[in-house]
Amino acid sequence: MFRKFFYLLVLSGFILSPFCASADFDRAVKLYNENQYEKALELFQAEADNYNLTGELAFNIGNCFFKLEKYGHAFQWYKKAEKYLFFDPDLKFNMDVCIAKLSMCENNQRFFTDKVFFLRTYFSEFFINILSLVFFALFVLLLLFKKKFFVFKIITGLLSFYLILSCINYFLEYNICKKGIVITESKIYSAHSEKASILFSLAEGSLVKIYKCEDGFCKILTSDGKPGWIDSSGLGVI
Repeated sequence: MFRKFFYLLVLSGFILSPFCASADFDRAVKLYNENQYEKALELFQAEADNYNLTGELAFNIGNCFFKLEKYGHAFQWYKKAEKYLFFDPDLKFNMDVCIAKLSMCENNQRFFTDKVFFLRTYFSEFFINILSLVFFALFVLLLLFKKKFFVFKIITGLLSFYLILSCINYFLEYNICKKGIVITESKIYSAHSEKASILFSLAEGSLVKIYKCEDGFCKILTSDGKPGWIDSSGLGVI
C-alpha cells in the first residue's frame, strides 16, 4: 500500500511540476512587462534553478540583464539560449546589439574549433549525433560493395568522420573544457592569486575556455590563444 502511494506521489509531482513552473514563468513575464526587471529576473533564475533550462527561459533572463544594462551577463544568457534557439531572429538581433554595446569584434568571440565545427550553430547536439550515425552506417553499407560507388564511399566516409569529430568536440567542450564569458572587465593573472603578476585584462563579454577552477580563480584560454587565471566572480559559464 505504501509503495503504491509513493509511486502515486512521484507521478503527481511529474504531472504538477510543469504547471508550477508555468505559473512562476507567467508571473515573471508579467513583472517584465511592467518594467520590474530585477523582480522578473529573480523569478526567471529561480525557474532555471528548479526546472530544466529552456531556450525561451535563457532568452528571457538575458533580456532582463539587457534591460538592466548588464550587457556581459545578458550576452552570457543569450549564448545559452543560442543552443536551443538556432534560427531565432530576435535572439540574433539582441546578441548583435550586445556585441555593439560591449564594443566587441564578433570574430574574436569564436574559437578556431567553432569555425571548423560550425554545424552546432544551426543544429542541436542530438541531431548531429543522429546524422553521424546515419552517415557512418551508410558508409559501412557502401563498403560492402567492393568496386562500386567509390565516390559515394569517399563522400560518406569524410562526412561521417567530420560529424563524429563534431560530436567528440561538443562533448569535450561541455564536460571537460567548458566555455565561459567574462561578465565584468577583469584582470588576468599568471597564477590563481591576486598577488600574482597581471598578464593582461579582458573586456566584458570576452569569450574564453575554462580548464579548471581552484581557490576562487579559473584557469582560462582566450579566443586568441592567451592563457591565464581570472577571478571566478567575473566569469560566467555558458
